[in-house]
Parts: sequence; C-alpha cells; structure tokens
Amino acid sequence: MLAQRAIALVGLAILAVWVARRAQGAFLLWRAQRVWGDHVRCLVVHSESDLWRDRVDRWLEQLGSRAVVLNRSRSDHPPFAREVFERFCGTTSNYSPSIVVLRQLRSPLVYRFYNAFLEAKQGEPLYVDLQERAAFGALEQEGRSSTAE
Repeated sequence: MLAQRAIALVGLAILAVWVARRAQGAFLLWRAQRVWGDHVRCLVVHSESDLWRDRVDRWLEQLGSRAVVLNRSRSDHPPFAREVFERFCGTTSNYSPSIVVLRQLRSPLVYRFYNAFLEAKQGEPLYVDLQERAAFGALEQEGRSSTAE
C-alpha cells in the first residue's frame, strides 16, 4: 500500500512539473506576442557566419516585419527574443541558424539549419532546401490558421 502511494505521489509530482513548464512556456509566448505584436510569426536565430549569411539575409528580406531577429553575434537583442530562443531551442548545440515558428500559445515549431548548412558546404544543398521549405510552409500554414480565427 505504501509503495502504491509513493508511486502515485511521484507520478503526481511529474505531472505537476510538466504542467508548470507548459504554463511557463505559454506565458512567455503570450508576453512576447504582446510586445512583438500579432503580426510577428517567427523568431529567426542566427550568427554572423559566411556559411549562411546570404541565405539568412534572403529569409529576413522575405519575412520582413513578420520576424523578430536574434543575432547571436551581437549583444543587443529584442525583448524576450533570447528567452524564447533559450526556452524552445536550447543553447547546447546546432541551434544557429534556426527559425522558430510561433503558434499562438502552443509550443512553437523549431527548424534548425546548422547541420543542413554543413551538408551544403560539402556539396549537398538539398537538406537546406528541404528544411527551408518545411519552415516556410509551417509559417504559411500558421498565417492561414491565425487569420481564420
């Protein structure tokens, strides 16, 4: 009987932590959207690398005001950009460049391009193209779903 209670308490604690983390993430997204505006659909995370500079510049031109930009090579960051990046991308490895597609209060979709750009450097640009299509397709889908609400 005692073992069953202990297991139930552990399960309840795990559930409580999961719910709290989800709520914290949703609250962070809500605060960021309030500051950034409803027109913002993504966070573009990058650094100043020759390997992807031209491609990221094209993304930023294409996205315009729909993107908040976090340049990891600089110290001046838009409000909440670093927090959203760290919460949903992490900072351990392969995080730059990334496109974080915002989906209201749901967990964002994260598209990491680091490994794809390494493949492109070796002569295999297909992976960058596929990842880019997936990210921009998700942005388009989210744009349609948010205007339908």
